[in-house]
Amino acid sequence: MAQMALVISGIVIAIVTDWRMRKIPNWLTFSLVVLGFGLNIFEGGIAGFEKSSLGFGVGILLLLLPFHSGGVGGGDVKLLAAIGSFLGPVLIFKVFLASAIFGGLFALVFALKRKKLGQIWSHIKAKIFYLLITKKVLLESDVAKERFFIPYSLAIGCGFLFTLLLILKGG
Repeated sequence: MAQMALVISGIVIAIVTDWRMRKIPNWLTFSLVVLGFGLNIFEGGIAGFEKSSLGFGVGILLLLLPFHSGGVGGGDVKLLAAIGSFLGPVLIFKVFLASAIFGGLFALVFALKRKKLGQIWSHIKAKIFYLLITKKVLLESDVAKERFFIPYSLAIGCGFLFTLLLILKGG
């Protein structure tokens, strides 16, 4: 449980800095990675190193496409990878899925609150139409639209807590 307290503390710091400065500091994600690897190696030796390595790698890979398409920032990728260094590949995948659901819900609430749901839906339809016609992906930089910022670290944090609650519940 001490590991989870470290992860939760790191996530809270990430959310606060992401919300205030739109950035998750490298010192934070690097420290979490070192702690994740260190604790897993201390507890499990080579098996702990493998668990951390796979969790770290899966964490990066899961957000690589969203990062390249402009959906999340590099700090979000590093944060998920850092959490993966604690949890391993299976649990980080569950955190990722829960985070995606929370991220979608936050985006929907944000769009409704700003009365931008129609505008966002129009952009989604335009991208789909463009893809069907040209067989190419329309990048964000190709679309003249207002950018909305929702700190994805909040979705990652909620996904982590949801996954942790499922584990504690026995699911």
